Amino acid sequence: MKTIFVDTNIFLRLYLNDIPEQAKRAKRIFKQAEQGKVLLTTNALVIFECNYALDRLYGKHKTEVVKLLNTLLDTPGLYLEQHDVMREALQLFTSHSVGFVDAYNVAWGRAHKVSHIFSFDKDFKKIPGIKLIS
Repeated sequence: MKTIFVDTNIFLRLYLNDIPEQAKRAKRIFKQAEQGKVLLTTNALVIFECNYALDRLYGKHKTEVVKLLNTLLDTPGLYLEQHDVMREALQLFTSHSVGFVDAYNVAWGRAHKVSHIFSFDKDFKKIPGIKLIS
């Protein structure tokens, strides 16, 4: 089976439908993945870029961004390494007043049995389970 890397702009076209012809093409490839004809894959950097674009460039509210990113994670036929870490990062991002990168770093740390974070960023104190060293 062919594996295809999916870049940020594909997800944006798919979810925003702001360029209908590109959205239509994106839907076709996702349909093929759903049918098991191809395997789609992406990485955490693409998810971060989607978050940035939706928030900063398209002015979407945080709750809408998180909903779209969770939908992305639920996409049939899409593989994302450390899927569970990203899912937890989105949950932390939603439930605590921290940035997405900080939420991801905590989720990644938990997955790797990290108990302390060395940082001058005080936002880490808002998330239980990680001790901040500054």
